[in-house]
Amino acid sequence: MSIGKIITLGAWLFALSSFVVEMPAPAQAFGRGLACFLLVAHIVECGIFFSVLKRAGGSLRNHLLQTIIFGLFHVRELRGTAAQTGGDA
Repeated sequence: MSIGKIITLGAWLFALSSFVVEMPAPAQAFGRGLACFLLVAHIVECGIFFSVLKRAGGSLRNHLLQTIIFGLFHVRELRGTAAQTGGDA
């Protein structure tokens, strides 16, 4: 797993924990805002890169989920894999 994916996963964990764990008000507000931002940004990325995800092979549902979690880091991996195998993703 790349460092970018690890950082993104950490951001998601903090953001989602702000809905469950009691935090100081600024941290909780930031976490909830971050969760909304990540969700919207990654859903937009799913739309923008849908053709790349579809051509990547394997489970489209898995690629969409990975993009919602990791965003461009997942798309970048797919493109790198396609370049190594001679694909055009």
